Amino acid sequence: MEKKTRKDYGAAGLLPLLIFLVLYVGCLAVFTIKGAKDPSSYMPRQVAILVALLFALIFFEPRAKFAKKMNIYLNNAGNAGVMNLSLIVMMAGAFLQP
Repeated sequence: MEKKTRKDYGAAGLLPLLIFLVLYVGCLAVFTIKGAKDPSSYMPRQVAILVALLFALIFFEPRAKFAKKMNIYLNNAGNAGVMNLSLIVMMAGAFLQP
């Protein structure tokens, strides 16, 4: 039987959350200050989530293959089929024009 090893990333594990917050809240603040009518339409939250997810997949375990990283994410985030479908729907909705 193989032993599962967990890596302790410490505070670095919060970087994807920080990236999401900086992108989404930062863009909302900038466009609100500029006087935009609907500032949330300029930076959809799906795009910020996808950028943070891609950062996490690239940053953590840099030598592992992308397919292995996606399998780990999909299996640990919930049911792999449901999470895969939610990613597809999120990517499709990210580029929807308001």
